[in-house]
Amino acid sequence: MCWFSRRPKEPLKERKDTGMGYETLPRSPDGPARNPGRHAEGRPADPGAEAEWQVLRQEVDKLARDLAADVRRLERQVDELGARVAAVEQGAARHAAVASRADWAYGLARDAANRADDISRRVENVVARTDGLHTRVEAQESDLSGVRDTLAALVPLQETVHRLAETVDLVRERRVRERDDLTRDDFLVHFGFGARMKALLTQRLPELTETRVDDEKPTDVLRREAELVREMSRALTEPGDRMESWLTAVATDHGRLRLPPRQEQLLARVCAEADDVRRGLAGTGHRVRFDFDLPFGTVADPEEHEIWTACAPGEEVDFVVTPAYYAQGRKILPPSVFTRRERGE
Repeated sequence: MCWFSRRPKEPLKERKDTGMGYETLPRSPDGPARNPGRHAEGRPADPGAEAEWQVLRQEVDKLARDLAADVRRLERQVDELGARVAAVEQGAARHAAVASRADWAYGLARDAANRADDISRRVENVVARTDGLHTRVEAQESDLSGVRDTLAALVPLQETVHRLAETVDLVRERRVRERDDLTRDDFLVHFGFGARMKALLTQRLPELTETRVDDEKPTDVLRREAELVREMSRALTEPGDRMESWLTAVATDHGRLRLPPRQEQLLARVCAEADDVRRGLAGTGHRVRFDFDLPFGTVADPEEHEIWTACAPGEEVDFVVTPAYYAQGRKILPPSVFTRRERGE
């Protein structure tokens, strides 16, 4: 529509510049309205131009709304891009952490490989030593075979010893028959008691010393064992009714130690057996004596003494371990002796 089209003139309305278009101002009754800051020319407005202006203003408003929507959309896109950038930065940080862990894992793998090489070398050394041990075992087996052959050759000798023991018993029996103070039957009774006492004193009592010897850890184990057996032998052979308490005190170091169940049972059997032997000896009515004394300087003689473990004939007697057993003045059981050994033997 043209600004100069010929139409009836209408009263002009003043327009105010709003920045987004012009706002039409109504005329006052006293004259044309005035727009502050602008000079009104007072010419009448064109209705067609006003309509076109309204259309333009609507389009401008629509464009402004669209532009605002675009701006908001761009802001959202900017926010999304910022979030993506932050995610990328976090991913980069995670990647750096993963790379650091990968380096650490690589270091571990390298150390493990080095250790595996070291273990492989050690295994090779062990295999080499094992081969050497196999060789030594084979040599030991060969030696053991020789020992078995030697033992087999000793079997006849053992039978000879048994025959000699039987001969000795016969000699003892003959000597008893030649005496008037003990009959043959009397001697046989004491000979039986002597065998039982020997088993108690030389076999059972050393077993009872194990707990105390293990606790004390002496430098000379055999000597300490013999000393304890000597004290226990006194408990079994001294008259009186304190045998069990005395024996227990020696075995447990006066209650300081606790015996294992196996040795507690052994102690009970020893006491029961000793009580039975002592009652049997009392029942014979004969004079019975247990003697721990030997003259100073006595030399160990297998014809007169039982020689204790690791001691040797011909050595000077250090002390009596188990006593000699006499019945009616006759020696039934010889004493066991411990000899003076060189230090370190």
